[in-house]
Amino acid sequence: MSRWHLFALALPLALGCSRPALPPANSDKPGQQAKGDSVPGPNSGVQPVPHTVEKTGPETGKPFVKTSKEQPGVLSGWVLWEGSPELAKEPKTPSEHTTWVGGKQVPAQLSPRLEVHQANKGVANAVVWLVKAPAEPLRSRSEPLQVSQQNGDFRPHVQAAPVGTELKMGTTDDTADFRARGAAGFTLSLPRGKHAKRPLSQAGLVELSSDAHAWQSGYVWVFDHNYFAVTDHDGRFRLPAIPPGNYEVMVWHEGWRLKEPQRLTVTHHVQKRASVKLAEGDGATILFPLLDSDVD
Repeated sequence: MSRWHLFALALPLALGCSRPALPPANSDKPGQQAKGDSVPGPNSGVQPVPHTVEKTGPETGKPFVKTSKEQPGVLSGWVLWEGSPELAKEPKTPSEHTTWVGGKQVPAQLSPRLEVHQANKGVANAVVWLVKAPAEPLRSRSEPLQVSQQNGDFRPHVQAAPVGTELKMGTTDDTADFRARGAAGFTLSLPRGKHAKRPLSQAGLVELSSDAHAWQSGYVWVFDHNYFAVTDHDGRFRLPAIPPGNYEVMVWHEGWRLKEPQRLTVTHHVQKRASVKLAEGDGATILFPLLDSDVD
């Protein structure tokens, strides 16, 4: 019996009466529910996702979808690491990567490119969204999305926001420069204590980099609909409720394989798609596995 077959047997126990339902999404912060706005944290009593032993067979690497009547219209679940334990370890910062803080050159503290929860193997900082979302008014953010350079890296590392959001940038280092490519294009430099804002007016992926620090990276996904989320440190996500129908759900991760180890440059991003069919009153749980081979 394959690992996902065992998973299918264990899943109802993990999602049933022994576990409280995920609370409603916070409509004031679309797409950010899994960052702590509405998903229970590690001390909330929520049981970890069941993670059984060895997986084999043709289903390897494919998403697993289970429908239920527990949360009508809600798509939720986990992004899970199914690859090598060695790759799941937090990378060490090479000693030559430094930044200036308070007039002193100090080691940079880089965000891990593959952040795996050691207990349940959930993957943080993956972005999940509906490919063709229901047409409805866009729920805008009431405040800017913020990114800061801290110790030579961009924090938060991965974010998501609706079109029309302002991106507010600053730094706690002596100086910082921001170069945006993709769905937004700009370059600016900021000293400590100063801030700048730029509009996110186009849907798509904004990639942030630095001319001063080649290893820096940051990502902002911009959406023209309300159905997206970023996984929390447990790998959980939850999308707002949708009407019955057939849907495609996409997951994105920045990737973890280094083509230039000294510069911490990754090869390419990872995307996977799951098909979901919701009858009246149905919701669904989706498990997205990530494997070493996804970036080969």
